[in-house]
Amino acid sequence: MVQQLAWRNLGPVNPMGRLTDVAVHPSRPRTWLVGSAGGGLWRTDNAGTTWQNVAAGFGTVSIGAIAIAPSNPEIVYVATGEENARNSVQWGDGVYKSTDGGQTFAHIGLRETFQIGHVEVHPTDPDTVYVAALGRLWGGNEERGVYQTRDGGKSWQRVLYVDDRTGCIDVRVHAKDPNTVFACLYERRRDGFDGNDPAVRFGAASGLYKSTDAGATWRRLTTGLPSCQWGRSGIDLWAADPDVMVAIVESERSGWATGSQQRSGGARAAASSGAAPAASTSESGESERPAEAPAGDRQSGPSRSPRGSAVLGIGGEGQGGDGTPAAPGAVLQQLTEGGPAAGAGLKVGDRIVKVGEEAVKNYADLIAIVQDARGGEKTTLTYVRDGQTFAVDVTYGTRDTTGGFGNVANPDYPNGGRLFGQLENRQDRQGPDGFETGGVFVSDDRGETWRRVNSLTERPFYYSVIRIDPRDRQNLYCVGTSLWGSADGGAKFGAIHRSIHVDFHAIWVDPQQSDHLLAACDGGINETWDRGKTWQVLNGFCAAQYYDVVADNSVPYQVIGGLQDNGTWVGPSRTRYRDGITAVDWVTIYGGDGFGAQSDPFEPWLVYATSQNGALGLVDLRSGNQARIQRDRSPTGTRFNWDAPFVLSPHNRLTLYHAGNYVFRGDRYAHLDNRATRSNLTPLRNQDSLRMRCCSPALGRTEQGTATALAESPRVPGLLYVGTDDGALWRSGDGAHTWERIDQHLPILAPRYVSDIVPSHFADDRVYLTLDGHRSDDFATYVFVSQDRGSTWRRLDDGLPSQEPCYAVMEDPRNENLLFLGTEYGCHVSLDRGQQWFALGQGLPTVAVRDLFVQDRDSDLIAATHGRGVFVLDIEALRQCTAAVAKSKAHLFAVEPAILWRMQSRNLQGHRDAKFANPPYGAVFHLWLAEAPAEPPQLTVHDVTGAEVAKVKGRAVAGVQAVVWDARTGQNRLAKPGTYAVQWPGQTGVEARAFELLPDPATLAEVPSSSPTSDRE
Repeated sequence: MVQQLAWRNLGPVNPMGRLTDVAVHPSRPRTWLVGSAGGGLWRTDNAGTTWQNVAAGFGTVSIGAIAIAPSNPEIVYVATGEENARNSVQWGDGVYKSTDGGQTFAHIGLRETFQIGHVEVHPTDPDTVYVAALGRLWGGNEERGVYQTRDGGKSWQRVLYVDDRTGCIDVRVHAKDPNTVFACLYERRRDGFDGNDPAVRFGAASGLYKSTDAGATWRRLTTGLPSCQWGRSGIDLWAADPDVMVAIVESERSGWATGSQQRSGGARAAASSGAAPAASTSESGESERPAEAPAGDRQSGPSRSPRGSAVLGIGGEGQGGDGTPAAPGAVLQQLTEGGPAAGAGLKVGDRIVKVGEEAVKNYADLIAIVQDARGGEKTTLTYVRDGQTFAVDVTYGTRDTTGGFGNVANPDYPNGGRLFGQLENRQDRQGPDGFETGGVFVSDDRGETWRRVNSLTERPFYYSVIRIDPRDRQNLYCVGTSLWGSADGGAKFGAIHRSIHVDFHAIWVDPQQSDHLLAACDGGINETWDRGKTWQVLNGFCAAQYYDVVADNSVPYQVIGGLQDNGTWVGPSRTRYRDGITAVDWVTIYGGDGFGAQSDPFEPWLVYATSQNGALGLVDLRSGNQARIQRDRSPTGTRFNWDAPFVLSPHNRLTLYHAGNYVFRGDRYAHLDNRATRSNLTPLRNQDSLRMRCCSPALGRTEQGTATALAESPRVPGLLYVGTDDGALWRSGDGAHTWERIDQHLPILAPRYVSDIVPSHFADDRVYLTLDGHRSDDFATYVFVSQDRGSTWRRLDDGLPSQEPCYAVMEDPRNENLLFLGTEYGCHVSLDRGQQWFALGQGLPTVAVRDLFVQDRDSDLIAATHGRGVFVLDIEALRQCTAAVAKSKAHLFAVEPAILWRMQSRNLQGHRDAKFANPPYGAVFHLWLAEAPAEPPQLTVHDVTGAEVAKVKGRAVAGVQAVVWDARTGQNRLAKPGTYAVQWPGQTGVEARAFELLPDPATLAEVPSSSPTSDRE
């Protein structure tokens, strides 16, 4: 019944999403294959001008590695399951093979390897392949190590295995002696929480191994390499002489003063294990931008505040504004009362142009300078106010640097980078045993002996990829939060990624032109022709990784949502351009990793937005200003999940609930825009704020537990539900005054992450719930309903796959029997309140659906996918489906009003920029056929006099289908606004349906623009 309905992709392409690998055809350099973390495999045959997704037949869309056979480039192997141990990663189902250059693929095995770090093809035999299998991220399994096939994937043999915890992250074959094979083993495991780092990141068996008999036997390489426990590592062999190798190694002693002493000056003796202390969750809201040390920076000591400890009291990255090209600088948009900046007399609106002698071009520059400074230091801020330039001396405040960013700025780890990495170019400070701390290593004898050339290991568990220029061994590249390049064999690295997105995961160096690079990151694919001096960003496809999505009530409505490492974006559901929706139609309003957002239902220009670890703000789209959301201190300190939930009360839009390890409530009163009658009122100002108070007991089952789902009943004011990452579930029936635990009633064997809670629109006591067990190494499908406010629960999984983690459930607000479910692999629908489920529609690829939202007025279901952007489905027909309709032979559904949009075209833009289709122009008629007819159904359209003005044809298929009338009458004239009717001649008992054609609201002078972002063209 639902298979013929079609999803429509809105993009966007400017906030791209994490890419994991890139491969280029050796004889057709314009043909590239790019792997994404959650959006499948992309191919271009014209160097990025246009793109095609070629993963349609894949059972998963998480790509780990791509390998083109050197001896036959038409043979391509793609391994699924991205290799990163990040909290947001997805998993794979083995290896796929193409024999037509990457246009079509077939599955060839290793289904249980879960994540794969690298695929290496024999230099002369395309049927001999090695696979670096990492195995399960949240538990143990046997399918780890190095696998080999000699028959092109028909059969596989595991040739290197240590235990069910240690996998392989990288494997390489010596191009001139293919019997010599290298493998990097790696033990890692995540726990059930969304922390920055894995719970286990070092292992006794982790290290670099070598085989000289094509994998039959292996030995560990040690000479010149760290002797302590390793974390992640990566290698590369020089194409011109494969005896030359490079490696990047994470060591448990990362950041130590020397290879044997943690604290500089010998204040702390050598320790047998130098594992850095566990990171705690940060509430600072500051970016994970790398701290770049100025030349000659001294090591931190006990008498000095560490670098990275400075506080200015202005908010983190994304919480200020940028100047203009003519007036560059950092515009202050919020100030901490009593903070250093406010104490020095700075005000909101001041534009800082210089710190000391260092120029400030934008707000990110200012944050980078502050993050590189030390608490207690003095500096001079030069700023512009009302066209005049001033200078003021400021003393930085000091923040606690022991948590949140790993070992950075900790005096025990003077060389530590953010999140347990190690700073670049510090090797000369760490003594003769500095190699024990990890870094970049070089070997000239096939890995038998090594020498460290640089200390660089930036956030190593997440990156640790190194590449050597095929033409020049002096050119080395390492990926990280920055993209690092060296022109002297690794002695000195510098960042080469200016003006493009950070967080790099793959780099390709052109074997014919050393200046030509491709770099894949969390912002997409980037190309340079001058080794990183300048870049172009190739926004030709959508791999956007959404976490959450909502829509406002603008006309046309706008979609608002948060994305992985790309903040919060606003974009239209349609445009008035025939070209459709493009990158210029999307705008960003909030920084960080984007999560939940919600617009005020009556003032859609006011948007609440969140980023990681509980950062929450209120943005005024008219001005771009923001208001801070402040929280009172909770009894045991405040912690938030990576994706911390919040909700506006459906009964009072001025009441906001937000939850971490406690629930907080805030109320917004000064809300009305009465500037027309009260000239003293202005758009929301940054210095205004909303304070929230703690209103619950500690929520977690454990000390680590934090909220992951939060909801208030749309029927019963004050009936609240909240669930946590460690499986606690709570209910309050009196507006958060008292709370009761109800998770003990769930029919499950062990607590699981609460992914969504949805109280019903139709019954006071009904509530829906989804659980996501994948963080507990449990991939079962959990969706429940309770009819008594959570005192008892019943599973609703009939017709669903048994191994498909659930992320979101949505009840239609007009039809209580209509439910939608978002899972790891797509979207499902139930027409009978969860008794049976069906895969919904066509056009939605295999992709994780993290969130669902129904735009009630327009009858649209909006799906937030974690890898392919936003999709929209017209659900008007599903809302009208009843048992009687399903039993009928044919049915014509009531028709929604249609708007006669005034369309225009943009200037010619070529083909490089991606374009996403608007909805069909005109009126959409939905009809139902129990069986496929012999001839396509034909509908007729009539005006108010009964005269026929148009005929339209459907398709000869069974089920619900959409038939579009383009609002054209005879002689291709556009119909006028008014009342019309559609009939289905020849179908006995099928009544005609009247409908309205409405004028474009933009043509009516009395209707104001609903949002400034609608008209910025």
